[in-house]
Amino acid sequence: MAKRKPKSQQQTVLQVIPALEIGGAERGTIDVAAALVNAGCRALVVSEGGRMVPDLEAVGAEHIVKPMASKNPLQMALNVSTLRQIIEREQVDIIHARSRAPAWSAWSAAAKTGIAFVTTYQSIYSENFPLKRVYNSVMARGELTIANSEYTATLIRDRHGDVVKRIAVVHRGVDLKVFSDRYVTAASREKITKDWQLEASVKTLMLPARLARRKGHGLLIAALAKLNLSDLPPFVCIFVGGTKGREHVVERLKQLSQRHELPEELIRYPGHCRDMAAAYQAVDIVLMPSTVPEAFGRVAAEAQAMGKPVIVTDIGAVGETVLAQPDVIESEITGWRVTPDDPDALAQAIVQALQMSDEETAGISKRAIEFIRQNYSVEKMTSATLELYAGLSQIQQKPG
Repeated sequence: MAKRKPKSQQQTVLQVIPALEIGGAERGTIDVAAALVNAGCRALVVSEGGRMVPDLEAVGAEHIVKPMASKNPLQMALNVSTLRQIIEREQVDIIHARSRAPAWSAWSAAAKTGIAFVTTYQSIYSENFPLKRVYNSVMARGELTIANSEYTATLIRDRHGDVVKRIAVVHRGVDLKVFSDRYVTAASREKITKDWQLEASVKTLMLPARLARRKGHGLLIAALAKLNLSDLPPFVCIFVGGTKGREHVVERLKQLSQRHELPEELIRYPGHCRDMAAAYQAVDIVLMPSTVPEAFGRVAAEAQAMGKPVIVTDIGAVGETVLAQPDVIESEITGWRVTPDDPDALAQAIVQALQMSDEETAGISKRAIEFIRQNYSVEKMTSATLELYAGLSQIQQKPG
């Protein structure tokens, strides 16, 4: 077993993730590592590497390159020995796994060394064959399972109630040093406006998501077809998402628009956007009309951090990130939650959003920014995570 350190010594946390490429799990890994370093602790991360390794090292964390993305049973077994050696050499207190394949290795290494095993359950993993639930269950086998929403916590209890010990909900955090008006330059916004050919006199709706059926592009097109465009302020709809390799999806959506007899210029496909903060600032209304449950409403949270009204389907965890009726009165809303797969309900919300007065829009913007600041900031997420780590360390230090 790993040699325990005196309480006076710094806490060492080892996070395990397949790779450090671009993504929400990777961003969360770096945010927590930065918070650990700022708190005087050691932050170690084991992964295969990737584009975000320099970001990790810039916050003072240490990166160890190992084949953690492999799902090969032999390599996963070898990773147990690798992680055990790291735990013992670096006197690790807690190992935190953020993906299933490396989590199995981390779980076994933790058991062999007697340290705390923590997971973050942040996806709605599919269970399309019998053994898949068993494979997924490792994400609920730790001394602590961190769920990124209340919806995810409920799903964990339903699926893994036989193995889960303790669940704590820690919502994903929005980086308010990125998603804030004060940090978006005029040049960045002007570039978006020019590239997307936006006009000040025309309102802009934006659906930022992968071009996939589950993200609701088809549902939004069906909702737009329900509108009487002549009765509404002029607007365009921007489908932001990479089109490379997805040309067939774009063509399918364009054909759907044609069948609904929508004006060709109503919907635009600018492709991938590298500066989403500037994109949020440049538009008027943001939509997240998912057709299947989401583990967290990242787009809705980021958009509100930028002061934008949001329209989301009330499915999965998305509704947790939006203040909407009937949970609050109309003067307190930050957006609209609509029935899933209901183009009429989505169309009605779009009409309400487009017809808001400048005063109503300003009120929503102010409330949305404050709501995210109080509930969904990176600082709140990392602070909650470090408190959970501290509690585990105290348990581990108890005699026996």
